[in-house]
Amino acid sequence: MRYKILTLLLFVTSCNLSTHPTPTSTPANTLVPTVMVAQISTATDMPVPILEREKYTLNIIINCDLHFVTVDEKILYHNHTGQQLNSLTLAVAANLWQNCFKLATIKVDDIPIMDYTLTAQRLDITLLTPLEPDSILTVTLGYSLSLPYMDQAHSLRARIFGYSDVQMNLVNCILSLSHSRMAHGSSVNRGHMASIWFIQLQILK
Repeated sequence: MRYKILTLLLFVTSCNLSTHPTPTSTPANTLVPTVMVAQISTATDMPVPILEREKYTLNIIINCDLHFVTVDEKILYHNHTGQQLNSLTLAVAANLWQNCFKLATIKVDDIPIMDYTLTAQRLDITLLTPLEPDSILTVTLGYSLSLPYMDQAHSLRARIFGYSDVQMNLVNCILSLSHSRMAHGSSVNRGHMASIWFIQLQILK
């Protein structure tokens, strides 16, 4: 009986010893893989897009019964004149009709402007900070229109603006930049004269 137990113990011991891993030597010169990191450009690396032409955004409310129009207008303007601008000139055709045009607010880059002159159909806005060449600014305007009656028989002006018994024309209701006035005789690229318009219209009946 003792012989059998001794044999079993020796067998178990020999199995345990054979399971230990054999130590291996580490090579002296080990190559470490190199990771290449690509440079990713951020938004700050991108050039500022050029505004090819001015953009007009208008919110217009028309009261048909009162023949009254309220306008909130925003103009995004890029100075392509090649020179510094100290003022902006806008055409206000509606002011040619008596008691028609009423200006409420003017802001340039969200700053209220009080230094301006309105004479006939011309609105001159003095800038608090001169607009450098290739710079962009935003003009916001609030104004209202009491539409004139289009007298087909006795009107002294062209019968294209106002209201009649059958229709309403708003062809002269929008204020627009006068490029010839702002250029001061310099050469202006006519490729920038075309404009982009976004108009939201609400009619009250």
